[in-house]
Amino acid sequence: MTSLALVVLVGALAQAAPPDDKEALAKAAEKTRELENYRFKGRISVDGTPFLADPVELSGVYDKEKGFSASIGPFGSLFRLGKKAAIKDPDSGAWMHLRLGTKVGEGPHAARIPLIAGGLKPPHEELKKFEGRFKEIKKKDGEEKIGDVSCVVYEGPLTEGGVKSSLPAGVGAMLGKGTYEGTGRAWVADGRIIKFTADAKIQIEDKDGTLDLTISRTMEIAEIGKATVEMPAEVKKLFED
Repeated sequence: MTSLALVVLVGALAQAAPPDDKEALAKAAEKTRELENYRFKGRISVDGTPFLADPVELSGVYDKEKGFSASIGPFGSLFRLGKKAAIKDPDSGAWMHLRLGTKVGEGPHAARIPLIAGGLKPPHEELKKFEGRFKEIKKKDGEEKIGDVSCVVYEGPLTEGGVKSSLPAGVGAMLGKGTYEGTGRAWVADGRIIKFTADAKIQIEDKDGTLDLTISRTMEIAEIGKATVEMPAEVKKLFED
């Protein structure tokens, strides 16, 4: 093969298979995992299951030294410091230790609250091997703004594991065999991920029939290095006992 033919062949291959941007996103995820203080907010909607008929709003603060505080919509509130965790009953407003077998309230979500709260992680912890959720990742042309912040946007199709990992509190790990399809996106500014989303469709078949779920999730990170978290007095008393 002549040198000219080789150059043409290499160029054709490069056009047929443009480079993947997984490495760039992996570096951004790793830098985000180093965060020690920030505020976050998110939203998840699930169409196809009665116990999550309405979207769930999630918000809170993470401080490496002072704790992790989160409000989980109808599932109450969570406060975690080290290995200690407390959950606030959404019905009575009372705080209690979050432990295996903890019963929280009498409402329709009572049985699920300890499971969901116990599996909930600060957003930066979700980003371990974040790039592994994607079949492939491409950086979009141009930039998009979140507020006044200009961001580079990465997106791509999710693997089955990627769809499951996109569900918070370990819920995805509880889902059975089925068809999982979705798209993930990440907004990067100053080398860190400050927003990530997932939109997915899941079809699960079992002996009782077919379950079709449509899921949309958004998470944003803000006030990096400026957020404050205060331990509620009731939680402080629980942790001291």
